[in-house]
Amino acid sequence: WDPGVGFGKTPAQNFDLLARQSALMAMADECDAIVVIGSANSSNNRALEKLAIEAGASRVYRVNHAGELPDDLKGVVGVTAGASAPEILVRRVVDRIRSITGAEAVQVAGVEEGVQFPLPKGLA
Repeated sequence: WDPGVGFGKTPAQNFDLLARQSALMAMADECDAIVVIGSANSSNNRALEKLAIEAGASRVYRVNHAGELPDDLKGVVGVTAGASAPEILVRRVVDRIRSITGAEAVQVAGVEEGVQFPLPKGLA
């Protein structure tokens, strides 16, 4: 697996994946757990999950929504999401982590993304 190669993806999708991988690597050393938000059907989400494991995270969770988070999260929890994960979903997961751990969210500086995906009908 080469994080610099994206088969069948548009340049924007490749850029977003690489930006997310870069941010994940920047925070992985300091995290007790990492949460990857997005579907297991997505190769991008699986790549982020695999990268978190390879970076040495002792606990890695891939979740579809906040309700799938374990109740025993503690310490520093890193959060990343697939490029197509709606912002509202990310906010809900972050809010749930906040309620479990009592910690405040801190954004990791990374590459600025410029691609936005619209919410599917029914979620807007």
